[in-house]
Amino acid sequence: MLKRGTVTEVTKPNICLEYLCLFADNMVSKGTRLYSILHHRCPQCHNGKLYLGKAYSKAFSKMPERCDHCGLRYEQEPSFFSGAMYVSYALQVAIFTTVYVALRVLFNPPMEAYLYTTIAAAVVLFPVTFRLSRAIYLNFFIGYKEECDHHRFVSNKDTTLLTKSRAPHD
Repeated sequence: MLKRGTVTEVTKPNICLEYLCLFADNMVSKGTRLYSILHHRCPQCHNGKLYLGKAYSKAFSKMPERCDHCGLRYEQEPSFFSGAMYVSYALQVAIFTTVYVALRVLFNPPMEAYLYTTIAAAVVLFPVTFRLSRAIYLNFFIGYKEECDHHRFVSNKDTTLLTKSRAPHD
């Protein structure tokens, strides 16, 4: 943006960037599956966190048993997330293809470079693809419920604490 006195002149790239941001905000707004997947939030209420730690920490795969906001149990049945392996496979194929095309177009290196680069990309991006695949898989089966957004879940531990604190004093 250029400033001339008090009048601000807007250039075309800035207008395009503003429209792109508006489009992205509408595509990833709360209530969409993409919001839940990209922000790693509960697919039912979009408030609770899916993971306890950061992507590149030792606890990258640790998930709470239930959503702390709506109480949704994340693992619907034993070995529920085994199906996420198929989603992870698709994500890895996308990464391999992207790395191959990028190397082919930009550098056209020898075959060993393709192999080493795709393996390195897979290893470096493993925590990200692991978390994304679980979030995507969970969103296949559970959709957003707006009414869950307004009511907070109280676990059994919380209710026992509430009843103990409300007990009459002797």
